[in-house]
Amino acid sequence: DIYLESLNHFEQKCGLRDYLDLAQAICKVVKDGVPGDLAEFGSYKGHSGYLTARLLQALGSDKKLYMFDAFKQFPSEDVGVDYFWSDTHKVDFEQVKSHFTKLPNCRFVQGDFTKTLATSCIGPLAIAYIDCDSYRATRYLIDAIYDDKLSPGGTLIVEDYGHPALLGSRLAVHETLSQRPGAYCHYSQFSGLYFAQMRQHHGAGPDLADRVGDALAGDVGRRTVHGFEHRRVGPFRVDVAARRDCDGTCARRPQVGENVAEQVGCHDDVESTWVAH
Repeated sequence: DIYLESLNHFEQKCGLRDYLDLAQAICKVVKDGVPGDLAEFGSYKGHSGYLTARLLQALGSDKKLYMFDAFKQFPSEDVGVDYFWSDTHKVDFEQVKSHFTKLPNCRFVQGDFTKTLATSCIGPLAIAYIDCDSYRATRYLIDAIYDDKLSPGGTLIVEDYGHPALLGSRLAVHETLSQRPGAYCHYSQFSGLYFAQMRQHHGAGPDLADRVGDALAGDVGRRTVHGFEHRRVGPFRVDVAARRDCDGTCARRPQVGENVAEQVGCHDDVESTWVAH
């Protein structure tokens, strides 16, 4: 219902398979009481952020969602593998905010998040959802978030990992997470998302049967997608095969808006709890 609702407000940018895997991760951290808020890096026009915020609302969670993006256009990129993104993906920020007037748990952080994250003072995070396409930003975010901001039991998700055109993102994942042997990592062939869970420090890692993404990558998730695609009326597609490389190879800022966008800086009182290492 939430996904169908979102398509009344947004052009489809977050595929159904992505949403189903993301939803499972969100439900898990809420159910398990993992401390901290959620942050999305690379919100673009707001589709996945809306889905996340609505799900948190439906779950009765008081967790906030911080949406980091330039909310203008892609920044100029100097790294060769990222260069083709420069000055693309233009966005009308006011239009984006207009979709979130009934979602007071959202905070917009406008600017290049390799600069705004350090001054936002958010943390800890139960989920960090990285959908920024570039090698430069993905590598920066994993290094900046995983050790210092991700809660034990929290999950870092890289949306672009399974995208065949975004090898820079995949490279960034392996260069950073391979140096963190305690990370519990899983690549979902169902959606193409890559999950890295911070192990709880007081016990063993999660049971294999409880892997993030596993259940929805199975028959339940596939039946959901199959039924959805066949009952959806009108132009709709879940473009998975065309944009995901599922072979398992190793491998977007602050402005004030009414109830939805507020300045996020070190002076803000972010209500969250840190679990000591």
